[in-house]
This record gives sequence, structure tokens and C-alpha cells, in this order.
Amino acid sequence: AITYIIENTTPQKKDMASAWLVLSCYVGTLAGTLLGSFFTLSFMPSWGWRFTFVIGSLIALVGYYIRKRLK
Repeated sequence: AITYIIENTTPQKKDMASAWLVLSCYVGTLAGTLLGSFFTLSFMPSWGWRFTFVIGSLIALVGYYIRKRLK
């Protein structure tokens, strides 16, 4: 992702675009940590494990949309 961003942005926007990519990694790590602490062992076996598939499906749709718009 970083290579694509650096090669396809204008020289004036490379720094900011790269910073957004790094920030998104930190936000993803934080979200994973928060969700991991939310799902306790007693909660997950009953129905909580399905929630991860819903999140994954939403991420897949966003990824598909982004890839269709790339040049």
C-alpha cells in the first residue's frame, strides 16, 4: 500500500498520504484491541464469533469499492 501511495500521489501530497496510511494501521490496532477486550470467553462461544464475520464482510465491501476506483 505504501508503494502504491508514494508512486501515485503528487510530490506535494506524498507525506500526508503516507501519514494517513500509518495512522490507519494504528487505528486498526486500537480497534482490534478494543474489540478483543470486549469479547470475553463467555460471550464468544454463544454468538459473538459471528460479529467478526460481519466486520470482515464490511471491510471486504470497502476494499472492493476502493479497488474498483484505482487506476
